[in-house]
Amino acid sequence: MANAGVTLWRQISEALASEIEEEVLMPGDRLPSSAELGTRFGVNRLTVLKAISHLQSEGLVRTERGGGIYVEKIIPYRMGARTRFEENLLEQNRSPSREILSVEQRRASKRIASALQIKTGDPVVLVVLVTAADGLPVSYNQNFFPQSRLPEIYDSFHRLSGTSRTDISTRAILASHGVSDFRRRSIRIRGRTPTPSEVAHLRMAPSETVFEVEVNNVDAQNVPVVHGITAFCSTRVEFVMELDE
Repeated sequence: MANAGVTLWRQISEALASEIEEEVLMPGDRLPSSAELGTRFGVNRLTVLKAISHLQSEGLVRTERGGGIYVEKIIPYRMGARTRFEENLLEQNRSPSREILSVEQRRASKRIASALQIKTGDPVVLVVLVTAADGLPVSYNQNFFPQSRLPEIYDSFHRLSGTSRTDISTRAILASHGVSDFRRRSIRIRGRTPTPSEVAHLRMAPSETVFEVEVNNVDAQNVPVVHGITAFCSTRVEFVMELDE
């Protein structure tokens, strides 16, 4: 393939991007192997891998650890004071599910205590879960609840742990404990490398990055009820901030 002035890897990247845009390659499709693509385009494997790396940086494909490369459709996450990720997925006709990985009682670190406005060492409940869209893991969530304000919260989450479900809703669980409304008071977002647990549970390559989103949620009286630290695979989600709520 010859196109004067354009490097071979970019030509391959543009050709595959065009096929994705025209839905020749659909979201969820697995790309041919690097050897097959090398044969198709008449280039070596390293050139193909550079093209795929560029597609990945553009959010057009994802690498699953040990499972190949797949066409990606990035998920817009409208983030306002009350909108939740599951609501975004349903609006896009995608099926959300959650799996609770662990529920444990622990003592609040200085950082978590400050966020929840409790004392360092006070009891908190940590719920770790994974959220998926159409079966694809999208986020790894750590949610901290103040046990003194929500004494039965451990039991509520523990009953739901162990299986992937579509009916796990933090909003509904908090409502069952008397918190009928809550909103985000603050949001902090940063990019970083994933932890080994995030790599495993999000089925992502260790070379990819995650967006860490730290959110403090408060009730109608402005009292913190849950502090969340969530890692989103950066090639699967984009954030749309809604400022009119």
